[in-house]
Amino acid sequence: MATCLVAFKGSSWKVTEMGSHHEAVYVVASGKNGQWLASGSNDNTVKIYNSFKKELVKELTCHSVGVAAIAFTSDGKTMITGGKDKLIRFWDTETWKRIGEIDEHTGQVNDLVVSSDDKYVYSCADDYKIMKWKIEDFSKAKEVGSHNSRVLSLCLSEDNKYLISTSGDKVSKSTGNLKVWNLASETLKFELLSEEYAVQDAVFDKSANLVFYAGNFSSIKVIKPSTGTQVMEKEVTKYGINTLAIDGFTVYAGSTFNGEITVWPIAGGDLVQFKAHEKDINSLVFHKGNIYSGGTKGALKYSIKP
Repeated sequence: MATCLVAFKGSSWKVTEMGSHHEAVYVVASGKNGQWLASGSNDNTVKIYNSFKKELVKELTCHSVGVAAIAFTSDGKTMITGGKDKLIRFWDTETWKRIGEIDEHTGQVNDLVVSSDDKYVYSCADDYKIMKWKIEDFSKAKEVGSHNSRVLSLCLSEDNKYLISTSGDKVSKSTGNLKVWNLASETLKFELLSEEYAVQDAVFDKSANLVFYAGNFSSIKVIKPSTGTQVMEKEVTKYGINTLAIDGFTVYAGSTFNGEITVWPIAGGDLVQFKAHEKDINSLVFHKGNIYSGGTKGALKYSIKP
């Protein structure tokens, strides 16, 4: 494994290469049961690692065109993948055999999130739609809603009551690039109309009272979806941010272009930034005390604060 040590503002992070793909890594996902860590790539494969031993367990060719989304059920028994081939596929994690497929999106599947009771998986795609599917029989439950452009990411609140969807395009500007859906009443709770640039990712805080979002602009912004009020904004890069994760009172962000990871302790403390990849960071997760990140150059890396 290649290892380098990077320091910024007095904090040292060790960045280690865990694995690599032949092409860009689009998505990194972790299983809630703690066992699995997976990376999906434009080379059509998913690599699954034992996150405790950091060892490669299985490599699967999951789609005919690049893998853009991965999610696990909370019991770790099922892995779900979404591809540029517009398909959603279900995999048994004991046998790593495909057990189901959904072929209803008409554009690239960009993100997947699973409800905490493992009954439903939500998907979003380049066809502007957000869909809800039954995991039990791979059937459609309903269409949640849509955007005016490709839907890039989803985040489900811990209580399964609310869903964030983000949208946008790098070329054309539009409004409504972040929406919060009330899943109980099946209504749109909030729509952000002030952000015309693409919102690449967004996450709830633990209570779902705040939404942290970032995209094709230089800062992480924080709003109250109940009122639409912006309560915080943190400038973190001169480029943009592709991906966010949150753990307690710390937000993690992966930048476009320069391969930096930002660690923002939102309750107070120094903002830490360190170089993890050569170029774009497309996806990151915080899992078992480590930051796992995937980059455009095909590397899967994990970062540890000593």
